[in-house]
Amino acid sequence: MKILVAMSGGVDSSVCAALLTEKGHECIGCTMKLYDNEDAGVPKEHTCCSLDDVEDARSVAMHLGMPYFVFNFTSDFREKIIDRFVAGYLAGETPNPCIDCNRFMKFDRLFDRADVLECDHIATGHYARAVNENGKFLLKKALDPSKDQSYVLYSMTQKQLSRTLFPLGELRKSDVRGIAASHGFLNADKPDSQDICFVPDGDYAKVIELHTGKPTLPGNFVDRDGKILGRHNGIIRYTVGQHKKLGIPLPGARYVCEIRPESNEVVLGEEKDLYGCTVKVGNINWIAGTPPADNFRCSAKLRYRQPEKPCTVTVNPDGTATLVSDEPQRAVTPGQAAVFYDGDTVLGGGLDAVVAAATHCLLIHDVLQCDVVEIVVDDSLQPLPDGERSALPAARTGVWSLLHAGNGRKAALCDAQDVTDRVLTGRLGKAIPALKSAACPEKPGIVKKRNYLLEIFF
Repeated sequence: MKILVAMSGGVDSSVCAALLTEKGHECIGCTMKLYDNEDAGVPKEHTCCSLDDVEDARSVAMHLGMPYFVFNFTSDFREKIIDRFVAGYLAGETPNPCIDCNRFMKFDRLFDRADVLECDHIATGHYARAVNENGKFLLKKALDPSKDQSYVLYSMTQKQLSRTLFPLGELRKSDVRGIAASHGFLNADKPDSQDICFVPDGDYAKVIELHTGKPTLPGNFVDRDGKILGRHNGIIRYTVGQHKKLGIPLPGARYVCEIRPESNEVVLGEEKDLYGCTVKVGNINWIAGTPPADNFRCSAKLRYRQPEKPCTVTVNPDGTATLVSDEPQRAVTPGQAAVFYDGDTVLGGGLDAVVAAATHCLLIHDVLQCDVVEIVVDDSLQPLPDGERSALPAARTGVWSLLHAGNGRKAALCDAQDVTDRVLTGRLGKAIPALKSAACPEKPGIVKKRNYLLEIFF
C-alpha cells in the first residue's frame, strides 16, 4: 500500500513510520506546519510545530528512506482552530482545540494531500484502533488505557476510518520508546508535547487577547441569586469548577458554577452546586453514521482526563441528544465534548454544543407538613430555570411535587421505594448522615418529619 504518514517529530509518529516501512509499504512522510511558535514566543519544547520538530521528523524519514514533505497549514489552523478556540472562550465556554485539530487538520486536510499524492491510506501515531467488522469500521480504544486517544477522534467518519491506520493502537508507550531506541532514533526519549501547542505556559488569556487585539472587560462575580460578590478580571480567565485564583475574599470555598457572557458575569457557588445529571449534547457525529438506537445505555466521558460513567442517552428529534448520568457529574463544562462508549468502542460524540444542565439543590429545612415523606426517583425530571425553583408540575404517582410551605417547601409523594438505598445513595440524591438515621426502622424508605436537611439533585 502507498501510505502518507503524519510525522510530528515525536517518538510516536516516528515509530509509526518505522513499523509500516518494515512491513514493506510505500510510505511518504509529512509534517503539518500549523503554528509559527517561534514568532509567538512559544517554547519549542512544549510544541509539535517548531523547526527542531521538523528536523527530527526529516531525519527519521531519511533514516527510513522515505520521501518527506512539509505542508503549510498555518492559515487553515488559524481559521479552524485558533479562531474557534478564541470564540469559544469569549462565549463562556472551555473548548478543547485538540479535537478540532484532529478533525479539520489531521484528517480533513491530510486526506486532501493524500489524494493529491495518490496514497491509499494515511497513518498517524495516535493510540487508538480502527477495526473492520463485517464491512463496518469501528473506532476502538488503544490497548494501553493510559495513552488512549480515542476521545479526541470521535468525529471520524466511516470513509476516514476505512483509510486510516493506527499502528500504535496495540502497543504500550514503553514498547514504542524501545522500538525507537532499537532504530537509533534521536527522539527515542523525547518528552511528549503538551496538549495545546499554541498556548504558551497555559496562559489562555494572553493568547486570546493577542488574537483579538484588545483586553477582555472586567465584570461581576455573582451568586446564584444575582447578588454581587466582587469583581472578576474577564470571563476568559475562568472555567466551570475553578476555585483557585478568584482574587476575592469569601467565606468558605467558592467555585465557578456558570459563566454568563451576555451579562459578563461569573456565577460562584458551593461545590454541591457543580453537580448535575443531565447534559444536552449537540453537533453529534455517530461513528456508524447513525445512533445505535433512539434510547440506549452506554458510558460517557465528558472531559479528556475524566473517567467514563454509565448513562442513558436519548436522541432528540432535532438531532441533539440528552445524556442522563447514573450519578451526578461534577463541573460539566460548556465547550467540552461528550463522547459515548460501548465498552472499548466509540459510538460517537458531540462538540461545541455540550451544555451542562443547570443544577438545583432543593434544601428542605423543617418545613415538611406531613407525618412522613415518601420519595422516589423519576428519570424524566428536568432542571428548573432560575427563578422557578419553587414549583414543579403537578405530580403523578411517584413523581416529585413541590408545594409552598411557608418560606420553605413541602415534598409530597406516594408509593416510595427504598429511599435510603435508591435515592440517597443513587444518582439523583444524597443527604447528610442524620437523614439516614431518621428513617423509620419498621418501614424502610419512610422518613419521619423531624430536623434534617435533604439535598435532592435533579
